[in-house]
Amino acid sequence: MHLRRPPVKMRQGDLVRVKSLKEIKRTLDKDGRYKGGIFFIDEMAKHCGKTFRIFKRVNKIFDAYTWKMKKSHEIVLLDGVFCHGYGEYKECDRTCPFFWKEAWLEKVEC
Repeated sequence: MHLRRPPVKMRQGDLVRVKSLKEIKRTLDKDGRYKGGIFFIDEMAKHCGKTFRIFKRVNKIFDAYTWKMKKSHEIVLLDGVFCHGYGEYKECDRTCPFFWKEAWLEKVEC
């Protein structure tokens, strides 16, 4: 029996606003994860309340801990929004896009 995925709410090119930190924290578990999965890290908080375009949807994620590809749901990348290695990742020299759960965003109607 196949479980049906929820319909895609957000698409590439959509304009979205990042919800307030208070709203996002209500969706996180004690470890700062959304439903035990994707982290919301401190560096992402500076984007709360700001508006961005969705760069693309993410359907698979490479898990560097298990060294496996995993399916993902309701995750998007925002145009021009990257981690620059601040906060708890001070010594990281990568520039990675943040993974944003759709629950942390709201569509902006033009």
